[in-house]
Amino acid sequence: MSLAASTAAMPNAWAMAAEAVTRDLAHLYEAPTGTVRVVDADDVDWYWEHTFEDCIAIGMSGPDAFAIGRGYCLDDGAAEATVHLADAVQTDLAGYRFTLWPVYGHVGKASVRTLTPELRDGAAVWVTRDGDVYAEIGSLAPTTSSP
Repeated sequence: MSLAASTAAMPNAWAMAAEAVTRDLAHLYEAPTGTVRVVDADDVDWYWEHTFEDCIAIGMSGPDAFAIGRGYCLDDGAAEATVHLADAVQTDLAGYRFTLWPVYGHVGKASVRTLTPELRDGAAVWVTRDGDVYAEIGSLAPTTSSP
């Protein structure tokens, strides 16, 4: 299934969020091995479920599958949905797979750090440890060596 097909039935803001987060999945740093693993967008399928009232649960199948039902608001705007989704994926990857996502710094050195998803001035952005905006979520360039 393609990314477009897996997001077609999602609410528009959440589909836009899924597309942005999928683009940035090319920045998976696997801490135990010290390597960057590239995730192909064609291997990621998003799904969502209308849980109750105006809330949804979200999930992703593929090599890094997860499902989470935090009662996300169905009517969230694209930027809010993107931050929620980026945070959910980041938490899942770090908590269960020992994967840092997304990273900045030099791979294989102590200076590798993860970026944090935040909503700043109405935009979904990745923020450094120092609180500086690094990039908009969805705009990180794919990398196969050092981020």
